[in-house]
Amino acid sequence: MAYRIAFSAAVRRQIGNLPGHIKAIAKQEIANLSDDPRPTRSKELAGHPNYHRMWLGADYRLVWHVVEDERLVEIEYVGFKVPALYEELGLGRPE
Repeated sequence: MAYRIAFSAAVRRQIGNLPGHIKAIAKQEIANLSDDPRPTRSKELAGHPNYHRMWLGADYRLVWHVVEDERLVEIEYVGFKVPALYEELGLGRPE
């Protein structure tokens, strides 16, 4: 059974602002998460169970949260990888 994909209007804008080739990759990777929410190319964020990240091209990231009980994938961020990205998302490394 496939997972539902959910994202906010802010994430929709993030996707819309991506360069063309990265936008196409992002849309395909997001669609693929429906069948496999934890692909081998992804990594789970340290200290944040069920939050995952994946590179999209050289400088862009996709971050999502898997809610297993609801079979839901919530897209948290799609865009340029800035140095403080995870802290801004509230997903910084635990101390």
